[in-house]
Amino acid sequence: MKIDEALRIMSGYDWHWCMADYGYTQFYEGAKATMRRFVKVVSEIENSAIREALRNLWTLKYENARAQRNGNEMADFEEREAELMNVINS
Repeated sequence: MKIDEALRIMSGYDWHWCMADYGYTQFYEGAKATMRRFVKVVSEIENSAIREALRNLWTLKYENARAQRNGNEMADFEEREAELMNVINS
């Protein structure tokens, strides 16, 4: 199922790839390829609400990783993630 595949891609994604000291180009290319695969899989999902929720979940995870790199935490991350997962699993 495409939804499960999209969620697997997200769970396996290295959100902190840009922190690599060595092999930055390799990690960048890998991250870009994974993101493109995610976009392709999501585009094949017929339900527009689920497509939007998956895209928003990707963005939320990205924003959370960026906050973590800056030594912060998103206060409402888990709540927003749960809301999106409710849409995706409906």
